[in-house]
Amino acid sequence: MDAKTLAKSASTDALCHDTCDSVKLEREEYQPHKRDDEPNRIDSMKTEVGKKFTLMQAIGINTMNMFGTGPLITIPYCLAAVDPMGPHAMVGYVVAVIACTCDSLVWAELGSMWPHSGGPYIYLRKLYGEDTWGRLVSFMYIWQFFISCPCEAASGFIAVAEYLVYFDQALISYHYRVTISLACVALCGTVLYRKVDDIGRAVIVLWSITIFAMVYTVVAGFSDFHPEYLIPPSDAFTGGFRKTVMIVAASTRFGVYDMSGYYAVCFMGGMLEDPRRNIPRSCITTAAIVGFIFILCYVAVLGHLDWRNFVQFYGDDYAGNPVGIMSLFTESLIGRWAAYIATIVVAVTIFGATFSMMAGQPHVPYAAAKDGIFFEIFGHESQRHPGVPDVSLATILCLSSIFCFFSLKVAVDVLVTMIVAIMFMGQSIGLLYYRYTVPKEKQATGWRMPLFPLPCIIQIIIFFFIWISTDSVLLWGSEQPILELSCVFLMMGPVLFIFHAKRHETWPFENFEGKKSKADCSDKTLEAARPQAGKRKDLKSADDPPSHLQVDHVLMKGFVAHKVEDMPIMPSDGCKFGKSLQEQSDTFELYVDDDPRDHIRDHSPHSPPVSTNDDSSKNDDSGSGTSQGGPPTHESTDETKSFHTDDVSSQGTGCL
Repeated sequence: MDAKTLAKSASTDALCHDTCDSVKLEREEYQPHKRDDEPNRIDSMKTEVGKKFTLMQAIGINTMNMFGTGPLITIPYCLAAVDPMGPHAMVGYVVAVIACTCDSLVWAELGSMWPHSGGPYIYLRKLYGEDTWGRLVSFMYIWQFFISCPCEAASGFIAVAEYLVYFDQALISYHYRVTISLACVALCGTVLYRKVDDIGRAVIVLWSITIFAMVYTVVAGFSDFHPEYLIPPSDAFTGGFRKTVMIVAASTRFGVYDMSGYYAVCFMGGMLEDPRRNIPRSCITTAAIVGFIFILCYVAVLGHLDWRNFVQFYGDDYAGNPVGIMSLFTESLIGRWAAYIATIVVAVTIFGATFSMMAGQPHVPYAAAKDGIFFEIFGHESQRHPGVPDVSLATILCLSSIFCFFSLKVAVDVLVTMIVAIMFMGQSIGLLYYRYTVPKEKQATGWRMPLFPLPCIIQIIIFFFIWISTDSVLLWGSEQPILELSCVFLMMGPVLFIFHAKRHETWPFENFEGKKSKADCSDKTLEAARPQAGKRKDLKSADDPPSHLQVDHVLMKGFVAHKVEDMPIMPSDGCKFGKSLQEQSDTFELYVDDDPRDHIRDHSPHSPPVSTNDDSSKNDDSGSGTSQGGPPTHESTDETKSFHTDDVSSQGTGCL
């Protein structure tokens, strides 16, 4: 084969890959299986915008998500949550940091094995079975996501409102706090509903302010430190074992809330450089270092402010709106004028962290809808700003507005109850199941945590303890039935999953007599293609539309297509074909293979070599019939009606 033929073959292979990835399959939502090293839908969409994130940038993304929803909000609430109130609540806080550090090892291993964007949505499905129980568990994660994500956003906006009321004591009321919180939701939604470049610039500015706020807190606190302020009340641990356990439980949920974010890069794994190495590094490094910094912040603030002078304003019995702790901290340390500046800086920091979280999270339901796991309405994308999942974003913003009417403590309790049940414990249990049931040689490659399974066991025990100790009327006689309401909401998930699966005939309601999953290359499905073997359809105008086909490989000018069932051929949003398939070429040819299994399994070449005569070269040079750099045309024979390349067969897509 001469150089010209090799060049044409390489060009054909490249377009083959682009075209196969660009085809949108309608009426059948389930996506074909991807290899572990293939990018998913979010990866391919995001990485076209710019370069991938480095390790330091990945750590910066994690810290941005952690610092804003950290001690700057929770210090007084953590102390007020225990009985009696006091700094001994830090015992539970340290336990939460230990649990999250162990959990970072779980995220590191999962992110290394499946370095794609989507995070738990991808991991849970891989761990429990892509086509069986994994579909249910990933659906449950998306379902709880519509509570946990709005709660996390609302908690940040509520905290911003509490800081801003420091400027006017007359604003310290419930109605003003809710109004400011809702205004923050509206501002966040307005900025998010813009181009990705604008969002990226905003995140960089807000992250810089966040770093300054944390450095200021630690340095200023230790500059005027009073260790006697850290002494707990005399009756802190005198109520017996049960009381001690409840003290630890009440404060651990604030520790989990502060630490949430060390796994942020896992939601955008496909956007990282060398993700199999950088995801473990960023997750573990962030959890360990930031956890230590958070403990320092607690000690610095409580060592300067006497907790007895402010803690009563953050309890459940206080009727007014509490002021942000850093405003009081700065006023005591420097003065009121400096407190105004600190209030603005901290408010912007919290808003920035919340904004950063909201910038990526709406893509999770969007990706699940595109993959056929979740309701398809959430797969809608903005036409004005491509890349913005408008329906998913609008839903999360609306739910966040609802939670702004609740107290910060309620929002934190609901958030932690949801994420520890499905996301944290679900991943650890799934990893144990995966490592012990899947043969080692068949497991995905990647980094492995040390001392397995000890970190998983520690994480599961602590997180279950946090979950079961949530406020409950039935179990603990609490005033708020948060655990009961959370369980009711979670139990609605399987019901909705069954409804969705029944409607779309996916697991466990696959119709094995007719329509089947595209991952199931059964004999009956392949037999449906055989009557069309050897036939060719030439489409010469828009009046002769493409046949309704389910496509394995659809290619311009002689690439493979298999007729399996009634399904339209549609170019996806990223398709580079132009206005229409017909306008791209004088003749759009679809060839139907004799047997798709020949190319899926045996990789058998069934096409003659590409013609390299002078006529074909002239046609290629002139660009007639194809776009520049497109695939060369070829002459088909009676025995074979399709063109194949080794790259097409080696894609591993199987029967779509």
